[in-house]
Amino acid sequence: MKKTFVTKAIAAIFATAMMSFTTATEAGAQNTFVYGQDGNTMTVSTLNADGISITPKLKYEYQYDANGNLAEKKAYRWNAGNRSWQPAYLLNYLPGDGIYLIDYAEYDKASGAFTQNIQTSIYYQQAENGMLLTDIQR
Repeated sequence: MKKTFVTKAIAAIFATAMMSFTTATEAGAQNTFVYGQDGNTMTVSTLNADGISITPKLKYEYQYDANGNLAEKKAYRWNAGNRSWQPAYLLNYLPGDGIYLIDYAEYDKASGAFTQNIQTSIYYQQAENGMLLTDIQR
């Protein structure tokens, strides 16, 4: 009898713990990001309310120069309607001596190219403290 009571008590505690874990997972699922990387491609998804399946959100493709430095980052957004990746924006990285340029452009569906909202960020490195300063050109 004592063994049966202990077994039932353990089962009840386990069931209660699993229910609270499931509830916590469902509550926080929409704010949980899942990252996956395959070579030079990274995908960002969110955990669905069921706590098991995921929904794609963003995809990044990286290109590197001959020295292994980041040269380009292309971003895509997931289109749930036609279940495909749609181009979003492009970043080009241009390093220099004490200066670093980052060109930004958004994708234009009409032209099929990254020609919208073009901006350049300029980063200057101060030698004495290694601090980066920035300026944005539109």
